[in-house]
Amino acid sequence: MFKFRYFFCSLPYHYMQLKDLFRLQIKEKTMSELKTKFDELENRIQKLIYLHKQVKSENTKLVQLNRKLELELKDEKEKYFRLEEGLTNLKESERNMTNRNISGIKRKINEMIGEIDRSVTLISEQHKK
Repeated sequence: MFKFRYFFCSLPYHYMQLKDLFRLQIKEKTMSELKTKFDELENRIQKLIYLHKQVKSENTKLVQLNRKLELELKDEKEKYFRLEEGLTNLKESERNMTNRNISGIKRKINEMIGEIDRSVTLISEQHKK
């Protein structure tokens, strides 16, 4: 009976040792799984950092290209407005020149008419005499 009793008394001790052994195995397994998951997580983070750097670099290039294109657009708009202004000035000067030419032609026609009138008057006076 004593041995039997000793067996039951020592059973909790052995049980505790087994339980601790299982805990250690589970802990090691869990630690191993955690390490694997952390390694995977670290790899994913490294990949995200790399992708972030690439996107940031591309964004910087696109911002520079955008600035360059905006400056070119501004220059082209200025050229367009200068050309529009030049065209307006050219049309205005053509109108003025045309008006001057018309005025000059009218003046010459009036002078010719006046000369013709004088000539007709002279001819009439000579014809009366």
